[in-house]
Amino acid sequence: MTVAGVELIGPEISNVALFLALGGLSVLIMSMAKAGFGGSIGLLSVPMMIVACGGNAVLANGLMLPILIACDYINIVAWWRQWRWRVAGKLLPG
Repeated sequence: MTVAGVELIGPEISNVALFLALGGLSVLIMSMAKAGFGGSIGLLSVPMMIVACGGNAVLANGLMLPILIACDYINIVAWWRQWRWRVAGKLLPG
């Protein structure tokens, strides 16, 4: 899929609809697990993303990492100045 000369979805992805459906579900599951709602169901998101990427594990992990980093930055903005310093201080040495 090319838009303005930029390749949005590489040639590794043969079924774009499957990629969007499974990739979107994978990101949703991972974000719910990261927020603490899904528990260990987040373990399913990586294999699901690998299936969505046509079996390419490197591509799947390469797509998930920027999404997870963006989730962290969004959480920092959403929870800005709403933390307790005593609890945060215990986490800092780690």
